[in-house]
Amino acid sequence: MGRHRSCATVIVGQDSVFKEGCVRLLRSANFRILGSVTCAGDLLGKVHPDPALVLFIHTGNDFGSLVEQIRLLRNSHADARIVIVADRYRAAELVSVFRAGASGYFVEGITSEVFIKSLELVITGETVLPTAFLPDVLGRKEHRLDDHQAVLATDQITPQLATREADSALPC
Repeated sequence: MGRHRSCATVIVGQDSVFKEGCVRLLRSANFRILGSVTCAGDLLGKVHPDPALVLFIHTGNDFGSLVEQIRLLRNSHADARIVIVADRYRAAELVSVFRAGASGYFVEGITSEVFIKSLELVITGETVLPTAFLPDVLGRKEHRLDDHQAVLATDQITPQLATREADSALPC
């Protein structure tokens, strides 16, 4: 998947330390960073016309603004893969960001190795979300998974799982 690492990447967010950490991590993994901006509106006309990957750093409680920024970016960069890096898991917000056009959602505590591999999957067109959301997708809300993991979601897998298969997909 190394060939995908050279894609044009932009980081959006207000937390300077968090953004700088992402820039350093992605550069060390050979991602090409085009820039770092405070909000999606700053990308219009200032960045490569079609960034392949845009990371939104989401900290705090201003969720409505995040969804609007995703929509704005999706309208101006239709082919960009959009990923949210959040400071904590927010189940209620997860659905809204995917409906707005996100392709991935990661929680801050994810390991750098899993983060990079998950971004490579997103770049190839896959959707990645926290494993904590998996019980909701499979209809088993009583079981929580580790917030620091990620799971690949495809349209072909979830609808085809039989009840027994869905039960076995969750750890004991």
